[in-house]
Parts: sequence; structure tokens; C-alpha cells
Amino acid sequence: MLLEQIRYGERLDINKELPVKTNGLIIAPLLLLPFVENCFKHGTSQMLEQAWIRLAIDIDGNRLKMTLINAKVPVKDDGKPVSGIGISNVRKRLELLYPGKHELAIREEEDVFIVKLTVELERDSTIKTVKAIPELTHA
Repeated sequence: MLLEQIRYGERLDINKELPVKTNGLIIAPLLLLPFVENCFKHGTSQMLEQAWIRLAIDIDGNRLKMTLINAKVPVKDDGKPVSGIGISNVRKRLELLYPGKHELAIREEEDVFIVKLTVELERDSTIKTVKAIPELTHA
């Protein structure tokens, strides 16, 4: 996100709310990345005016709850389900890695794209203490 923020400068408003502590919970590597990439590919890159992205991740017990909303160029909803190779791959990964332990809802509205994901996480048995997410120390 930082590179994109530099690229877009004042034309992009990014708001992140991330947990400070993971409590030893882990998620599959790069699982959330396609959602963020889509914000830029299908949202901000098409915006001529002020683009924005809101990312909120919360850990409640052993559940990660993510809400990702981004502005996009207004279009009429044609009723077709949202699809693409990146999202399709994430859906397959979720089924393989978190069968019955996740919920994914993707909704496209006229001028926003909304992703809501809940995943039951497991603890990393090699982590003995609570660690901060490294990205947060360099925000």
C-alpha cells in the first residue's frame, strides 16, 4: 500500500485499522493480498478524482475479521456475480486451507466495492509470546 500511496500522492486516501497484537494467531501467507491488489486494479487506477480505500482488520478471539472497502468509478450493477481469477483463486485457497472456518462476502455497488472476510485462525505453536505485526511499526 505504501508504494501505491507514493504513486497516487494526494489523490489517494488510505485508512487502515489493524490489530497491534496477533496473540500468536497466524493466517496463510499472502491470502489477503489479492483483495488489496483489486482495490488498486479495479478501483483507484480508474478514478480521476479522489480515490480512497478503507481497510479494517480485527482479531476477536481466534477470528480475523476483515472489511475492505474502496471507491470505484460508478457503474450500474448488472446483477452478475463479482468474479475474476484472483478472487477465484482466493476462494479456492480458503476452501482448501480453512474448510468450514471462513466466510467471504463480496459486494459491488454503484460506486464502492466491499469485501468482508472472517477466518478462524490457529495459533502458531512456535510463538511463545505475543508479537506486534511488523508493518504497524513502520506505518
